[in-house]
Amino acid sequence: MLMKISFFAKVKNTDAFDRVNFYKQDIEALKKITPDVSLAMHWHEIDWTADVIFVWWWTYAFVPVLIGKILRKKVIITGTFNYRPQGGVKGFYDRSFIQRMLIKFSMKYATMNILVSRKEYDLISKDWNLPNITYSPHGIYTSVYKPAFIKRERFFFSISWLQKTNVYRKGVMETIQAVSILKKKYPDILFILAGKKGDALNDIENYIKCSNLENNIRVVGAITEKEKIDYLQKCMCYVQPSRYEGFGLAVAEAMSCGALVLTTSAGELENVVDKAGIIIDEVTPSVIANMMEIIYETPDIGTTMGAKASKRIMDKYPVESRYMSLMEIIENC
Repeated sequence: MLMKISFFAKVKNTDAFDRVNFYKQDIEALKKITPDVSLAMHWHEIDWTADVIFVWWWTYAFVPVLIGKILRKKVIITGTFNYRPQGGVKGFYDRSFIQRMLIKFSMKYATMNILVSRKEYDLISKDWNLPNITYSPHGIYTSVYKPAFIKRERFFFSISWLQKTNVYRKGVMETIQAVSILKKKYPDILFILAGKKGDALNDIENYIKCSNLENNIRVVGAITEKEKIDYLQKCMCYVQPSRYEGFGLAVAEAMSCGALVLTTSAGELENVVDKAGIIIDEVTPSVIANMMEIIYETPDIGTTMGAKASKRIMDKYPVESRYMSLMEIIENC
């Protein structure tokens, strides 16, 4: 009899299962185990006759774990925690007491918990001392996110959902302010910012207008995956000076496309980027501007570093590794 798996992630629309790469790759991995994989956006859509309930995010795992425990089902949870983040970013211990207890219950009684961050895996393993924790990082579609081997253009690029907490976490305003600093010396400098609209958009647009940056900063909104890859293959540098990243998927995708990345070592970025990108220690406009100026003045630095970045992702984070890891975890737990 074929194994049945029910995949659950609390999303608004089913197109997220194909549009969001970390959902997409896990669904593909599960379908390599069995063709009988059902998808659920809400708890009531979960197929409780399935052998395995595969859940994204501990925030929404309490009900699947509780019912799974009663029905004696295997429940596997994956995601990131934002565990003990730095830089003023809210994390697990900023949640309410009830939320923390529900998440801890879910983690304790799940069949297996899969963390995509090595740093979070190490911290939680030490702090919570649970036997049902393992590590399996995100994978990158390296056959799609790959260098184009064309001459890169003189613009900086970044992707961020333009919601206030996200904009703060990814250092978007500091990057825009860095461009304002550099405009005085480089009037043609260009920064392209992509990402779906959020409650920070008006503040960003007002700052651009008040600072006369309309010709230097383009806010292009939500883009297709094809457009994203095109930008990543053409930009001289991908800029994301994050205060915290549970993994840093966009940074890894940029690296896979051979882009030079300018970022920080916050969260899992330290492990993802290692020495294959430019790391800054402070998320301030002046520090970001100083490094952007070096990149702008010496564009050849991107050629060497970009090749190194692409190789690192291909060696360490290909999507096939995520497939194999999930298959092994599910078959053995």
